[in-house]
Order: sequence, then structure tokens, then C-alpha cells
Amino acid sequence: MIVRMGAFMTIIDLTNPIIILVILAMYLAFIIIGKQVKISYIPLVGIVTALLIFLYNSTMLFTLTEEFEHLKVNLIKSEIFNLGLIALSFIGYLWVDDIEAKAKNKKSIDNSMDWFWKKI
Repeated sequence: MIVRMGAFMTIIDLTNPIIILVILAMYLAFIIIGKQVKISYIPLVGIVTALLIFLYNSTMLFTLTEEFEHLKVNLIKSEIFNLGLIALSFIGYLWVDDIEAKAKNKKSIDNSMDWFWKKI
């Protein structure tokens, strides 16, 4: 959901439950597609998107005028959800990178989570 606050100020509000489910489905689809085709850059799209939304919303949070002070709670909730998306995307990226490295006999970026991948 996008909330307009003027000509150039728009907030990407991620507090609506339906929006949250759609975004989670998209992020899981990025991870599953990346796993199927064994390309680790596909989940990276989710990380970059979440980081851009996080930076944009934090800029809006710090430049919020008194007129729109009531949106501060929604912005903070959106930022918390966005941090969760960044963590989910990063773990998904590491997982798909490990799968890609094994399939192409390449060295993985980081093998520190081998204990976790073996349990999946």
C-alpha cells in the first residue's frame, strides 16, 4: 500500500496483512525459482528490493513532518517487517548459492552455514 504525503513524499506502507502475504509469496518464489534453476542471483533481487525500500522508508521516517506524524507507527512497523525480509532473502541467497556451487563444482561464497543446509 502506498500512502501519498504530497507531491514528492510517498510512503511504502507494509503493514497491511494482504500486502505482507503477497510480498512473502514473491520472496519465496524468488528463492524457489533460484533453487530450481540453480542461479543465486535470483534471490538477490529480493535483497536489493528490500534494502531499497528500507532506505527509502527510513529517509521518510527521519524527514517526516508534523502534519504526517500519525504515520510514524506504520513506518516503524514497515521497517521491522522489511528487516525480516532482508534476513529471509539473505538466508535464501546463501542457500541457493550453496546449491549452485555444488551443482557447478565451484567454491561457495561462505560455508559457515553447512550445519544448517544439511538439516534442510
